[in-house]
Amino acid sequence: MKKTFLEGDVFSHEMNISGDLIDSFAELSSDYSKIHMEKDFAISKGFNDRIAHGNILNLMISVLVGMKLGTQDVMLISQSIKYRHPIYEDTTIILEGVVTHFSESVNMIELKLIFYDELKKKVATGKCQCKLL
Repeated sequence: MKKTFLEGDVFSHEMNISGDLIDSFAELSSDYSKIHMEKDFAISKGFNDRIAHGNILNLMISVLVGMKLGTQDVMLISQSIKYRHPIYEDTTIILEGVVTHFSESVNMIELKLIFYDELKKKVATGKCQCKLL
């Protein structure tokens, strides 16, 4: 039996963006940009600390879709993110995915994505489409 979704259903995932996570992402991606790796450089560019790679938020989308929707019979088709504010190391990010559309006839789900920090400041927004298998 396939899972059904209703518009307005909310799914969430929380992740701490630790210094170790930033360092591991740099190693995996080979993106050692100074803005991510050197606190003094980031501060010299007007930031409070080194900032996380934006694509770490894609990791959160992967977990949300693959593990939090209540079915693993799902595949991510597309995603987009608009970065609103930098994310500094040792920040906890909460991702909420809100169902905006579900088409049972073609087994597609669309989610509005909202990324908040622990102070409930919206740091990024986006959307994704998923195919139910």
